[in-house]
Amino acid sequence: MDVTILIKTIFATNNVRMRKRWLFMSFNTYSFKAFQWGGVVLALTVLGCGPPKPEIAVPTELKGKIDVRSTRSSQPPNESGKAVLDELGVSDLKSTRKSSDNDTSAKNGEANNGKESKSGETAATDISAEKPDAKAETAYRRPSRWIETDKLPYEFWEVQYLGNRPVGYLYQRVGTSATGSVGIYRIDAESFVRISREKQLLDQRLKVTTFEEVDGRLKAIEATLTQGDKQTKIEGSVILGSLRLRIQRNDSTTGVDIPWPNDFGGPFSVAQSLLGRHMKSGETRTLSMLDPILGQVVKIKLQAKDHLKTPLMDGLQHNLLEIQSEVKLGDKGLASTLWVNKDGETQKTYTSDLDIRSFRVERSFAESIRDAANCESMTRTEFELAEPIADYASAKSLTFRIRHQTNDPMRMFVSRTNQSLKAVNAFTVDATVYAMHEKSTMPDGISPELVDDPLCSQPSPVIQSNDKAVKKLAAQFFEDKSLGSSVLERLRRGVYHWIENKTPYSPVISSAAEVARNRTGDSSEHAMLLAALVRASKVPSRVAIGLKYNGSKDAPALVLHMWTEVYLVDHWISIDASQEEANTNATYLKFVDTPMANQNPYGDLLTVLRLIDECEVAISE
Repeated sequence: MDVTILIKTIFATNNVRMRKRWLFMSFNTYSFKAFQWGGVVLALTVLGCGPPKPEIAVPTELKGKIDVRSTRSSQPPNESGKAVLDELGVSDLKSTRKSSDNDTSAKNGEANNGKESKSGETAATDISAEKPDAKAETAYRRPSRWIETDKLPYEFWEVQYLGNRPVGYLYQRVGTSATGSVGIYRIDAESFVRISREKQLLDQRLKVTTFEEVDGRLKAIEATLTQGDKQTKIEGSVILGSLRLRIQRNDSTTGVDIPWPNDFGGPFSVAQSLLGRHMKSGETRTLSMLDPILGQVVKIKLQAKDHLKTPLMDGLQHNLLEIQSEVKLGDKGLASTLWVNKDGETQKTYTSDLDIRSFRVERSFAESIRDAANCESMTRTEFELAEPIADYASAKSLTFRIRHQTNDPMRMFVSRTNQSLKAVNAFTVDATVYAMHEKSTMPDGISPELVDDPLCSQPSPVIQSNDKAVKKLAAQFFEDKSLGSSVLERLRRGVYHWIENKTPYSPVISSAAEVARNRTGDSSEHAMLLAALVRASKVPSRVAIGLKYNGSKDAPALVLHMWTEVYLVDHWISIDASQEEANTNATYLKFVDTPMANQNPYGDLLTVLRLIDECEVAISE
């Protein structure tokens, strides 16, 4: 079915259930918040018929915390800041900007049902509530410069939720053109969403790059939409009053010429309009802008309402201007709501028909969703061995030969704790790994490593050593001498027995606090919980990611594994809480170690998965 026909079908049908079904089947192909359509979702590719509420693959540690709401309001949800975080299952998310006198905390703010009140006592003093004399609809007035050069590069991240489940992210960056052209901005944006339908994962990525004059006039555009194994590419430029596009869908290529008057804008026109000329309550604007994938111009209507106390994901309520947005395709439309700050930046969007919300967040939180999705898409997690490793459990050391396809592995792997590297050639190293246990001393050839990183001792968003459940377990295992003669062994064995449901490898990483409560996980969850318990006992710890021999005689392999490293007296030792035995044998080949200090636990795992994909590893003879 042709994409344009599909969209017209969606907007034309009077069957609300069927309309929502079609929209759900393609909900994020164009939920591109860089366009700032307020969460507008256009169907671009046919996914096939399916249930009205598809299963969503949740690629973060927020997975499974709260059930999706069974009902949804036709009005935008404006709860208190804490209510938003509780509903979405988000904790320890810090704001990237300082709160101002115009921000009212969730503690002091009052949440209203549906709409939030706008009273004289709560209105922001620095946000004008002035309404224009006339509410007549006005055409788009292009600003002379929609963003000042001294603010470049300008970039932001957003996360997208379906109900209360994170399903995607958006990244946008505005900078000067690298082509050397004076007065030209380059805008790059990328959107990703992952849908699970009938037990199959479907990734949708949209990348857009435009070159524009400082007032927002489009010069050239490149866009790529990838959905599974299908891809649509578009490239074009404005020449003599016409936008000439070349659209390639898989093996089919077409050309399109669109008359291009001066008031037409590119795919970022709404953001440019809001940033360049701030809207006032009661004001209405209309814009004509390019939908790059359809190769069409669509109309956007913006209606500014009132300033409201609106909760965001920093746990605070902010005085934001509510703007109703409607995308028009022919005589049909799709409505959304935007909440915009005094600088014209959209902080939150909501599309009630689809129950889709997006929030501007700090970079690490959005990256955790991005990296988790990328981890799930990488399938190689082991190296097959030609033959089993003889006497590996009793070996004092083993040497592995690592060859990278294009780079020097000496710069990519670590040489510390119980591992040393020796260069063979520009693309090959030998890594010698020494077996370790609690009483191990520094192996020969490895220099002492001082603890100069306070992050290894502090609580983090995923190693919550100050969490109540974590601290309770640390105290419980500390006192239980039946678990071992030393404190470290008690903690290690305590974690091993506490995690009852031992699962196979999963790219989804749960935080230490979650594991302390749900008692479920693979080696990553064992490593995270042990690291948290050790820190709660005032001892530095970190997490190691690498490979471990599976011990199989029939299918010998080095498999992806995570374990814990602990600083004792004057050196680090490696210890594995996912194994019944205490010692880490000489097959623990480490790729990276990390204190897991930020909101994103997936960055280092993704690095290791990429190394596995690009390397060859074998036992050195």
